[in-house]
Amino acid sequence: MSKTYQKTETDTPDAPGVAVPERVSVAMAEIAESMQEGLLALAVGAGMQVM
Repeated sequence: MSKTYQKTETDTPDAPGVAVPERVSVAMAEIAESMQEGLLALAVGAGMQVM
């Protein structure tokens, strides 16, 4: 049995990130904003239950 488990390197692109259309970026920003609002509502609801 050899000890070469996960020691090989993979080729990754040198680009800083994935290029996506602006429309997709706007949609993702809206989803992130909705998630933040939902988490805030969840935290407030949990706090009210504790009181």
